[in-house]
Amino acid sequence: MDNSFIIDNLLQQQEGVRLEFKAMTNKEHIAKTITAFINTQGGDLVIGIDNNKKVVGIKNAEKVRESFQNLLIELIKPNAPISSQVIRYKKKDVILISVWEGAKKPYQFKGKIFIRENDTTKLSSKDVLTSLIKERKEADFHWERKAVLGADLKDLDIEEINTTISLYIAYKPNSNFEDVEDFLIQMGLLQDGNLTNACIVLFAKQPNRFIPQSRIRVTVYPSNKSGDHFLND
Repeated sequence: MDNSFIIDNLLQQQEGVRLEFKAMTNKEHIAKTITAFINTQGGDLVIGIDNNKKVVGIKNAEKVRESFQNLLIELIKPNAPISSQVIRYKKKDVILISVWEGAKKPYQFKGKIFIRENDTTKLSSKDVLTSLIKERKEADFHWERKAVLGADLKDLDIEEINTTISLYIAYKPNSNFEDVEDFLIQMGLLQDGNLTNACIVLFAKQPNRFIPQSRIRVTVYPSNKSGDHFLND
């Protein structure tokens, strides 16, 4: 699948809280940046493109990607969802690492807590650490329940929702929904008049319009427990 359009979209943006380009494959720097993204707002790190947005590429990109993926899963604690892929762009391979804002802050790399401030990765101060811990304790809901501002019913695939409703009623015959909106409300996908992240991922016609980092990822582990080794990813 040609995912070069993802890099095109990212290159139209400036480095900031949620985006960084990196020419080199320095493991320490990349792990710190990814940890900072998870502790802040999530984000995308592109390896193989320098700060001036020149595409320099990465040799043996798939091997490097797998090495980074295993390192990040092993050393960032607590565990966080991390997605990585090699993308062919302008005849060169680059690596895209995407993460979401974590629900179990603060996240640590080698025992240290990093945050993102504008386009800079930095160690957390005592005040920020206190704020992260407070945010975790006071969180009433996870990422999937947060509102997506600017999205409404016309952005959803109503046919897909109706198919889901039919399957749900077949599964639970006593269920009763007045219409699509009532179904979304009862399922917690429409809260206080706002569609949630989960609703957009499940039913939006173009989910990446609202959540650019949304992906479908399948990982096959060698046993029934997760770990840092995969049969396929």
